[in-house]
Amino acid sequence: MSLGAVTEADEVNSFLTRVTVRYVRLKDGNFVQLQPRGSDFSRVTDSAWGGVKSLLETSLKGHTTLTVGDVLSIEYADKAYDLEVMKLKPDNAVSILNTDIEVDITTSRIAEEKHEAERLLKSQQEKAAADASRRLQDAEQNLPDEPPEDTSSSISCLVRMPDGRRCERRVMQTDLVSILFDAIHVQMGVDSKGDDTISYGYPRKSISRTQASTMKFEEIDLRDRQIAFFFTEHN
Repeated sequence: MSLGAVTEADEVNSFLTRVTVRYVRLKDGNFVQLQPRGSDFSRVTDSAWGGVKSLLETSLKGHTTLTVGDVLSIEYADKAYDLEVMKLKPDNAVSILNTDIEVDITTSRIAEEKHEAERLLKSQQEKAAADASRRLQDAEQNLPDEPPEDTSSSISCLVRMPDGRRCERRVMQTDLVSILFDAIHVQMGVDSKGDDTISYGYPRKSISRTQASTMKFEEIDLRDRQIAFFFTEHN
């Protein structure tokens, strides 16, 4: 049986409610899946489960029908639990009068959301780690062999890191400055970003990671074959 209500106004602005009744023959239910609305239900111990199950069976006996979306409420050990009907078989509305019905209790919605958030975070962390590993491999592959120390067109670069560490690298004047950022990545483990800079000279001149991808060392105002840089991260 189903009920429907329609409210309408008559000519004197008073309101009347017309109720319609429709009878539906429901099939006997043989399966119901319930989902606790809170996370406390998962803390019910095995020893207490028998009492909770008995209360649940009693609650079900208090219903003649079930519909997906219904909420069953039980109270155990001075604590109330609400369980929402998530699935029913064979239909979304069934009769449970004088029937044996299989009951499945799934993970609570809060626990599901927490699990999904943890899964998403783990996936993001794994992707970030994979991306970082790929960028490190790219940096290693992009680094050419250092030229011999006595090569006339070579330059010795010394990069001071914010924590005091130093990165040393010999390069050719015709090399891209990005090689120095790759060397910092490989030697120091610092995965530089586009806005990170190396600065040199006085007054200070800065070169960003992005600029370094198209700039060669020969474009820098070099006064000798040695040059000191300072690396700065921009978060």
